Amino acid sequence: MIDTIRKKLDLLRGNYDPFTVFSLVFAVYALFHFHYDSSNLIQYRLPILFGVAFVLIRPAAPIALATLAGLLLVEHWAGMPTGSNHTIMSFLLSFIIVVAVLAQAIAKRGQPDDAKELFSIIAPAGRALLITMYFFGVFHKINTDFLNPDSSCASALVSFFVFLGPDFQLDRWALLSASYGTLIVESIILVALLFPRTRYWAVCAGVLFHLLISFSAYRNYIPFTLFSMALHAFFLDQGVLERLRQSVWGRFFREEKYWALRLAAAGITLSMYISYSLAARIELDPARSIVVWMPFGLLLTGLILRYDFPGRGLPSSETAVPPATLPARVQKYAGLGVCFVFFLSCFSPYIGLKTSQSIAMFSNLHTENDVFNHLIIKKRIPLFDNLTRSVEIVSVSDLDNPLINFPPPDVQMARYAFEDFMSRHPSLRVTYRLDGKTHTLNGLSNQQITEWLKPELERKFMVFEPIYMKAPKTCFESFDRYRMQYLPDKNRWFKEDETAAEVMAPVTME
Repeated sequence: MIDTIRKKLDLLRGNYDPFTVFSLVFAVYALFHFHYDSSNLIQYRLPILFGVAFVLIRPAAPIALATLAGLLLVEHWAGMPTGSNHTIMSFLLSFIIVVAVLAQAIAKRGQPDDAKELFSIIAPAGRALLITMYFFGVFHKINTDFLNPDSSCASALVSFFVFLGPDFQLDRWALLSASYGTLIVESIILVALLFPRTRYWAVCAGVLFHLLISFSAYRNYIPFTLFSMALHAFFLDQGVLERLRQSVWGRFFREEKYWALRLAAAGITLSMYISYSLAARIELDPARSIVVWMPFGLLLTGLILRYDFPGRGLPSSETAVPPATLPARVQKYAGLGVCFVFFLSCFSPYIGLKTSQSIAMFSNLHTENDVFNHLIIKKRIPLFDNLTRSVEIVSVSDLDNPLINFPPPDVQMARYAFEDFMSRHPSLRVTYRLDGKTHTLNGLSNQQITEWLKPELERKFMVFEPIYMKAPKTCFESFDRYRMQYLPDKNRWFKEDETAAEVMAPVTME
């Protein structure tokens, strides 16, 4: 039976090394993303582990990558609406992968085995997503509050690095360097990615930069870091896998005499991931999980930096060769079209459409109620008015009401988001203020539900961040029980019983 399974797996083959490298890194990302959105039901998340195993067994097989991408697509859709940057980009990339493999399977009557052609379709889209991420990662941060060390998200991030120690206090010059250094480093990476001769150094800087971010306990950056590494894999040199095969690591995975060491390494890896999973089952506190993630991250980063180097003075190879067939070229430009629409959507905060899913998180950007802190775009481009009117939650009926996370008057809610929320929770009692008038809802009428209910497809992609009315805009969320105020005392990580009520006035009770 085992021989039969092995022979069937042997029929699943690909023959393009860059495709294999991307598949492996994408699978590692999916493994850690499995724990990211724990609010998703387990039946949506558990199949991802099957998809990861399929890719790890046959990383060169397009059908394996498509299976994993399809499972991620279902999980991402079930979790929407979401404000996660890496999730929305992963959703788009997974969609492009699935469509490309399905189209090849139809064209070849069920045999999607041209890994080189598939890579030529998906790689340009992946590169476009990474460039979009870096462009807006810089552009949104060009605002007064990110460049202010007293409010900057960069200050928050570096203050919670796990290797600084719980009582370590950063000087003001270090916090200032974090803000401006982030802008400079991301700008250099963005430009260097565009030119083959500097591409290796851009990949090195990008991978190291995102690895460093993932060592901050301020948030769980690990899935975002791994997804960015998967996008960087689209820029890797074509010979990276061959150099890896010829290394001591390659011999370790091939030669028979190392079977016991391979078994031991697999056992250790599995044990570490189980430990990570157990921590995630309770609550994935980054301060606890990073000690498990660190060996994975360092190893993956080390392999990329060591074996991607194409040779002194030589440019990286162009792995995303133009597609040979007309259908493949059409798919390539369709995928780029999807990425272009996403690029345009990242301007949403400036045109009054929405604030989330635009790579604006952790940028301190404020564009609501026509109060702009951006240094280039200083007023709203009048295309939409979803950000011009906000709702102030005055009181709620009980502590289980999620609207308690919007304490007045400092934190308010976009009117669109409020109406959508209430139409889906019509029995909740809430008093709110809009346009200077106070209203009380004690259950919604059918007419109100009909007027406020948003179309399912629309609400998946219309996501709004809480609106912080105080200036400067800080990086901290009203429902963040660890970091309600900017205090770089990292002992606060471990105060599990701390609640919002202890550090910030909650919404009043009726």
